[in-house]
Amino acid sequence: MAQETRYSYETLHAFSIAVLTAAGAPDGHARAVADHLIDANLAGHDSHGAHRLMQYTDAIDQGGIDPQASPRTVSEGTTTAVLDATGVFGQVAGLAATELAIAKASAHGTAVVGVRGANHVGRAGVYALKTAEAGLVGQVFCSGRGAGIVAPWGGTTPLLSTNPIAVAVPTAGEPILVDVTTSVTAEGKVRVARYAGKELAPGQILDRDGNPSTTPDDLYNGGSMLPLGGLMGHKGYGLSVVVDLLGALLAGGTAGGKRGSGFSNNFTLWAADPDALGGREAMEELQAEYFAMLRSSNRQPGVEEILLPGEPEQRTAAARRRDGLPLDDGSVSGLDKLAARLELPSLSSQAL
Repeated sequence: MAQETRYSYETLHAFSIAVLTAAGAPDGHARAVADHLIDANLAGHDSHGAHRLMQYTDAIDQGGIDPQASPRTVSEGTTTAVLDATGVFGQVAGLAATELAIAKASAHGTAVVGVRGANHVGRAGVYALKTAEAGLVGQVFCSGRGAGIVAPWGGTTPLLSTNPIAVAVPTAGEPILVDVTTSVTAEGKVRVARYAGKELAPGQILDRDGNPSTTPDDLYNGGSMLPLGGLMGHKGYGLSVVVDLLGALLAGGTAGGKRGSGFSNNFTLWAADPDALGGREAMEELQAEYFAMLRSSNRQPGVEEILLPGEPEQRTAAARRRDGLPLDDGSVSGLDKLAARLELPSLSSQAL
C-alpha cells in the first residue's frame, strides 16, 4: 500500500503554477487553477487536488483544454447570463461566472449565471463559497456531459456524472457550506484510492457485470458508481436528474452520456442577496439561535461535539496549514513524471 508524504501549501501551490505555466497557461489562469486545486487539498478534499494536474496537462496535450482561451458571453440580461467556456480551464470559466453572478446579485438582489461546455470545473463548492464570502447566498448545480460514471437507479450502465450540488450561506462567522455529489461518492475519491492502492468501502461501485465491488480499477474498466442513498438511492438519482436539467439543459448545455463521448461540465450558479429578502442582520440573529439549538443536541457515543456544515473542512485546513498537506506516493510519482516531462524540479525533492 502506498505511503504519504507531506508538503507545505506554498510548495504545492508553486509547483502547480510551474506545471500549468510550462503547459502553456498564462500566469492569471495558472494561479486561478492552482488556487482551486491546492485549496481543495488544504480542505481535505484531495479528490479535487494536485493530482488533477496530470489530468489537465493530458487534456492540454490532447487538445481538450486551450490553456490560453477566455470565456465569452453568449447572452446576458439584467440578472442573468450564459457563458461559453471556449475550451479554457473549467476553473477559469467558473470563476468568471461567479464574479459575474456576484456583481449582478449585489446590484439587483438576485442573479443566475450558466456556463456551457467547460472543462473540469473542480470542486463545485468553491464557487458557492466565493459567493457567500461576498455576503450572498450561492447555489451551484454542476452537470457533466460525456462523463458517464454513475448508473441510473436500478441500472448498471454508467450514463450520469457525479453531478454535485453546492450551497453556501453567509453567517456572522465562516459561511455554511454544503458540497455533495448526487453519487455515493466523488469520482476523484475513487481515483485517489486507486493511486494509493486502497480498496473502497462496500456499496460504492459495481463492476462491468453489475456486481458489487470494492476494487477501484473495476470502476474504470466498464463499471459504474451508485447514486447517493444506498437502499434509498432513488433520492440521489432524482437529484442527479435535477442537476442535469438545471445545471445544463436550462442554459442550453447538454448532459449525460457514456465516458469518452466528449466531456464537458455545465453548471448554473444562483446568487441571492439576504438584504433583498429578510435582511442580513436579521438573518444572522436567527442563525445564532438556530446554530445554538443544533449544537445543544444530545450526542451519540464517541461524538465530542456537533459540527456545522463546513466546519470539518475549516479544521482540516488549519491542521494542514500547520502540519503539511499529505499526498500518497502514487500521486507523487505521477507528478514527478509530469515534472520531468516539463523539465521542472521534482515534487518529491520538495517534501517537508
